[in-house]
Amino acid sequence: MLAFAVALAGLGILMLRSAETFASVLPLSLVLSLAFSSTMPLADSMIAQMAVHYRVDYGKLRVWGSLSFALVSIVCGALWKRFGFGAMFPVAAVIFVFVLFVIRFLEEPVTGEQQARPSLRILALDRGLMALFAANFLIGVGEGLYITFSGVYMDQLGGSKLLVGGLFGLSALCELPTMALSGAPARRIGKPVVLGASYAIMGIAFLGYAIARTPEILLLFGMLKGVGYGFYFSMTISLANERAPAAWTSTVQSLLMGLGLGLAPLLTLPLAGWLSDVLGMARIFGVAGVVELLAVLVLGWAWVRREFDEFPLNCL
Repeated sequence: MLAFAVALAGLGILMLRSAETFASVLPLSLVLSLAFSSTMPLADSMIAQMAVHYRVDYGKLRVWGSLSFALVSIVCGALWKRFGFGAMFPVAAVIFVFVLFVIRFLEEPVTGEQQARPSLRILALDRGLMALFAANFLIGVGEGLYITFSGVYMDQLGGSKLLVGGLFGLSALCELPTMALSGAPARRIGKPVVLGASYAIMGIAFLGYAIARTPEILLLFGMLKGVGYGFYFSMTISLANERAPAAWTSTVQSLLMGLGLGLAPLLTLPLAGWLSDVLGMARIFGVAGVVELLAVLVLGWAWVRREFDEFPLNCL
């Protein structure tokens, strides 16, 4: 299934090269959404299970994805500035061919055919997991605004294509230390606390976006956002995987991604686009910062009520 979704994503990106109108881009965007909604949960759940099996912190594995993202963003920002965006699509499609090769080495977690699969409704019994779903939806609002409007905002402030690439690339570079080292603070103070701190860092970064008036200042707050995201991504995946029943890990990851990267942007991005036209793009990043800090309250309330101390469902 993962290989099929990756192949579909590569084909969709390649076809985007010839799409020049909204009517032609829209169906390809739907295809890409379908593909990526499957790739991330399937890959993350398998990799998180492999991390447990081989006794490696998930963040130390995920850090390589951030490293490649950072290097490609910065290097390609310079290349597209010189050669234009046209080459981006076939190059990305070729890279997906290499991804298909790597997928062969992933290991699917073995749960045992004789083991009865518990009802999906059992997930609702874990209030900590439900709080994680709700908080991740709020984080998805900010992430949707960041992914959609950051490059446009950098361009509005006078940044070049190199700085647009640098905004994402340097942010990803700043993820590396926090993602790689996230296991140590998680063992010391707990994953929910580290996750809540990541929400706060990203919220402050988005509020910084709202007051930025030069490309250089925006770049600095983008790097701060990367620091928070490094903790956020590794803690979200590992905490969800830790609490979900083994038979439902991919489903839980899909629900998290669906809420954060699917439903949240679907509900908020059209309104955000309108607000950007009316009030300016800085205001929508201010809203994103407030929403991210609201996620801190949601997760913090669950932590204060000791919802994450309950017996995890994966032990049932």
